[in-house]
Amino acid sequence: ALPVQLRAAEVLGSLGARRAIPALQAHLRTDFDPALRAACAQALQRLGEPVTKKSVALLLSSDVPRLRLRAAEVLAAQGDGDAAKLLTELATQTGEHAVEALSWLVARGDLDAQQKLLARLPVKPPLGTDSLRPAELLLRQDVPQARALLVETAKQVGETQLAAAQILCSVDDPSFLPALRVVLSDPQRPLEE
Repeated sequence: ALPVQLRAAEVLGSLGARRAIPALQAHLRTDFDPALRAACAQALQRLGEPVTKKSVALLLSSDVPRLRLRAAEVLAAQGDGDAAKLLTELATQTGEHAVEALSWLVARGDLDAQQKLLARLPVKPPLGTDSLRPAELLLRQDVPQARALLVETAKQVGETQLAAAQILCSVDDPSFLPALRVVLSDPQRPLEE
């Protein structure tokens, strides 16, 4: 699939474009590209349309962990116990898909997954780009360690400084807004305390 097709499916789901349901269902049933099928399944789920296990069976048995993850997320959100078990299994592995599986579990209130995700964050700042999303999710779950890491990352010049400040502002800490304006005009200047 072309990246634009994948993004289109994601956007249609996010926008609530119910008129796209027939096209998304057709791609889910017939498209040869598994990544596009996964994106269509997720879009349909966001639109409140049921996705059958049969329609994502090839994704569930894929050698690509990300595709198994996407299919399991869709089915688990619909209450499929086998899919929830697959997510728990994926969360025990290494790599980005494991962090995403943990994140999915954390977003649904799994406290054990929350502790495991927190353990994957660095002990000291700054956070790396791969740690920003998990830190944001933990911040939204009111985990103080995540807030502390994000605040300290936002104070240090580096590639994740602005992203950390943006996360803090978007969640509940507008104190970084004036500092963001300053850094925008001089990217080498650290955020002020």
